[in-house]
Amino acid sequence: MAPRPRKRASRPKPRPGSRRGGGGGDDDPFFESEPKRRRGGRDEDIESEDSDDDGVAPLGGGFDEDGDEGGKEEDEETVGEKKMRMAKEWLQKVTEVAKRGQEDEDEDESGGRRVAELLQRKQLEESGRKRREIAARVLPPGPQDGFKVLVKHRQPVTAVALSKDSDKGFSASKDGIIMHWDVETGKCEKYIWPSENVLVSHHAKPPVSAKRSKQVLALAASSDGRYLASGGLDRHIHLWDVRSREHIQAFSGHRGPISCLSFAPDSSELFSGSFDRSIMQWNAEDRTYMNCLYGHQNEILIMDALSKDRILTVARDQNGIHKPENVPSAAQSWVGTVAARRGSDLAASGAGNGLVRLWAIKPDSKGVEPLFDLKLDGFVNSLAIAKSGRFIVAGVGQEPRLGRWGLVRSAQNGVAIHPIRLKDEKEDL
Repeated sequence: MAPRPRKRASRPKPRPGSRRGGGGGDDDPFFESEPKRRRGGRDEDIESEDSDDDGVAPLGGGFDEDGDEGGKEEDEETVGEKKMRMAKEWLQKVTEVAKRGQEDEDEDESGGRRVAELLQRKQLEESGRKRREIAARVLPPGPQDGFKVLVKHRQPVTAVALSKDSDKGFSASKDGIIMHWDVETGKCEKYIWPSENVLVSHHAKPPVSAKRSKQVLALAASSDGRYLASGGLDRHIHLWDVRSREHIQAFSGHRGPISCLSFAPDSSELFSGSFDRSIMQWNAEDRTYMNCLYGHQNEILIMDALSKDRILTVARDQNGIHKPENVPSAAQSWVGTVAARRGSDLAASGAGNGLVRLWAIKPDSKGVEPLFDLKLDGFVNSLAIAKSGRFIVAGVGQEPRLGRWGLVRSAQNGVAIHPIRLKDEKEDL
């Protein structure tokens, strides 16, 4: 049997002026609005619509507590105009970001290109294919600048050399003493010559006279800082271990005193020049003889290895240069040594009157220009310029390097150092 339908009670009509619960019919909550249960969903819809319209302020504008200003702008701007304005703002932001990114990319590209150019220039300078310009940056020496004695020797210094990084230095004197010293502190250590039996075991020939002459005329340090080569009146090239300061090899072959030595850049190949007018090539790593070169007609005085396959030598060969006739006698003083910062336009010379002169090598010709004179008491027998070009060391003595035809008693036998002030190089690495 189906249930009977339930009848719905009809709502009584209020009487005019009647009150319920202390109020009139207009104030009765029953008659004020619909039940909350019915209007709940519709109120939520209305509230969400209102929030979408009034709760969002337009870009670039604000609204007060009542929302009047935002409402006015919303009423004045149509939907199409709003979309157009927002699209323009977004497009402007994208354009600014893209422009800023392009500028950063251009800066990165230019910076990378500049670094690549500097690295390429450094590589060319290190290989000797490009000359570094230092002479134009040399500043005049100040009143407080001057030579300072760094290492003292008993006899006149005949040779000086610097390591590749210019942190360590080497010096030798007429009495055969070889010193190893620190450029910054001046702390030095002495190399000990082995006995005659040890020298013979290291392939040295027996001495011609009763006593072997240990007078050193030349020094050279390898680029890797492992070897030091010395040569002198005993006609041998002696190879030393820089780390232990021990004698490891003696090369024989020259028939005259060894006057100059030079290691090839970044190589263990060693070149030696002698008064016998020959140049010999050795390998310090393998400790072997490689080659012998001839060409000079007189004693070889000085040399330098510009690369593995190119060396420069100077000898006492006659030349056709016309000598000036009327020269004041006060200006006549022989040049005992020359040096250059390898791969640059900065050079120096030392004379018998104790004068060290800095020179600038001209780029377009073979001439030189004097820069500054550095005064030093005594005979300047050897020079070496630091790789940075910021200082120069000089081997000085009371007597000249190759003889005893002069004497300056006031001079100090030793190694002197002089700073060279340079202008800062903006693109230096």
